Amino acid sequence: MRFDGQIDIRLQCQGTLRDSRVCAVTVESSRQTQTAALLSGRTVPEALQLIGMVFGICGNAQSVAAVRTLEAAMGVKPDPDTDQVRQAVTDIETLREHLWRILLGWPAHTESTPDHATLAQVLSSKQQVEQALGGLEHWLSPGATPRALDQTGIIACLEELQTLIETRVLGVSCDEWLKLASLEDLITLIEQHPEDATPAVRLMRRIIAREWTHSCVSPMQALPAIHFGNASELIEQMQDPGFIARPQWQEHPCESTSFSRSRVPLTQALRRQSGSALLVRATALLSEVALLTLRLTRFFASRPLWDAAYPQVETAFVATPGQALGQVCAARGQLFHWASVSTADSADGKPRISEYRILAPTEWNFHPAGVIPQALAGLAGHADDIRQQAALLIELVDPCVGYQLTLMNGDNAHA
Repeated sequence: MRFDGQIDIRLQCQGTLRDSRVCAVTVESSRQTQTAALLSGRTVPEALQLIGMVFGICGNAQSVAAVRTLEAAMGVKPDPDTDQVRQAVTDIETLREHLWRILLGWPAHTESTPDHATLAQVLSSKQQVEQALGGLEHWLSPGATPRALDQTGIIACLEELQTLIETRVLGVSCDEWLKLASLEDLITLIEQHPEDATPAVRLMRRIIAREWTHSCVSPMQALPAIHFGNASELIEQMQDPGFIARPQWQEHPCESTSFSRSRVPLTQALRRQSGSALLVRATALLSEVALLTLRLTRFFASRPLWDAAYPQVETAFVATPGQALGQVCAARGQLFHWASVSTADSADGKPRISEYRILAPTEWNFHPAGVIPQALAGLAGHADDIRQQAALLIELVDPCVGYQLTLMNGDNAHA
């Protein structure tokens, strides 16, 4: 069961083929944002099972957001150690999603061959980690408590994955990547690699060579952290289906991506030089790959496991008894679920879903007035260059569904 839809992005241009300028951008989405209505009337176990079936992309993140939300709505206090494993499970999925884009999507922007072989190894490592956890069903059940797991097997899988990332993606160790602190550091790294190096090096080399380092800048503000002080505002807004489809925070579109949440020295330095340009977005995603790889290895290597320093964040908020908001940091941004649970209309006395809402990061990041139109409006040059830069921006912001990019000049459209 899938409800993917598509995002259509149209650039209205003026001028000639060689000297064109984007004068207007439209972003329209056919994504189904009301699929959560399918959960109404279902028991909590039924709802959790259905969420796993409906969401083929970022299914782990969706399940973690759901179980956090439903625990809070039912008044079940989550075990803190279990919740750390849930975040780790989400981080492993985020790594897969990022590496999928890097290994299969990025080569299209450098006339290179997608690296299916490395991605297959990544997918195998993810599957082996989940098997070593004893499967995910236990960890994604309300009220779950820690249980024994194959720590040695998990560490072995993660070390193999780290080697893949360092040799086939970054071109340096994760630690070395995270020590980069300037454009000069990045250029030095790129120059140390041959032309047929990793997809990351090839893409960064292409951006610099084409002088796109300051291209596609957007003034879009980042979605602020949701905490106990402001969660009620988001809960109130999520009751409006129009908000779910086109969310705004305090009447402004926001961005929620690996770029907007990046705080590493390299991204910060490049941001000061060129805002939210293409090169900054690429390095932010690569930096998150390095960070998550190291964090997962440290987490599962710690003994006892539960002493690991996973960041403590507020993951769920009770609005009123039986109603709660849950959140998780997913691959493409912050994911929110809201639920209302009651036994009032339940013949068997089991808690059932009376209402459910899901707000995905794609709705923030591909808002009709959001980062995409703001970054592409005014883009100028050869029409082919405009198309290439627009396609790369979309790739880096990363929708969770397919998209169609169309350039229009007068009545002529070119997909």
